[in-house]
Amino acid sequence: IYFSGLSEHKLKDVTINGEPIFKEDITEEENHYLHSLGENRTVKRPDILLFPAEHKCIIIELKTPTTNLSLHIAQIRKYAYFLRNFTKEDIVIDTFYGYLIGEALEPRDVRAADGDFKYDPRFNYCYRRNINVVDDSGFARDGSMEIEIIQYSELLKRAIHRNQTFISKLFPPKEIDNSSDVKNSTDFSNDEYLI
Repeated sequence: IYFSGLSEHKLKDVTINGEPIFKEDITEEENHYLHSLGENRTVKRPDILLFPAEHKCIIIELKTPTTNLSLHIAQIRKYAYFLRNFTKEDIVIDTFYGYLIGEALEPRDVRAADGDFKYDPRFNYCYRRNINVVDDSGFARDGSMEIEIIQYSELLKRAIHRNQTFISKLFPPKEIDNSSDVKNSTDFSNDEYLI
């Protein structure tokens, strides 16, 4: 599935279909926030931003295998806040899906960092639904967000299972008729092969 998106771009340089989405006329108060505490929030770089449909954004953060994922939950939420509050008025992004992916996932750490996260032992991931993305501009309503925290190894397991299911549907095993009027299944003389 193809989504419009980008990776490793500064927030101030984000575009959708080649059009910049960062608003040019920012207030003095907004400028103060963007540069407060010695930071320049406009140059933060999300790993991957995807825009699958109008008003929607997928934020993907990839971490090294040894990085404790629970320490980066707020990072995705801040990116969503930025995109909700500093995009042009005609570009409304109010529905966010965040994916924090690494290998060092300890569900208890995640729940200690944010008690509203749930852990699903069956699928081995943490998730939180209905997160409020505050709109501080005063002109629009708050947005919403869902976050999933998952391991690379779990994604690999799921991909292998999905591919095996897909292949079994495309190439179902052929039933072998063992009756005497059927050719021996090891006779490949007519180039018919069992898959």
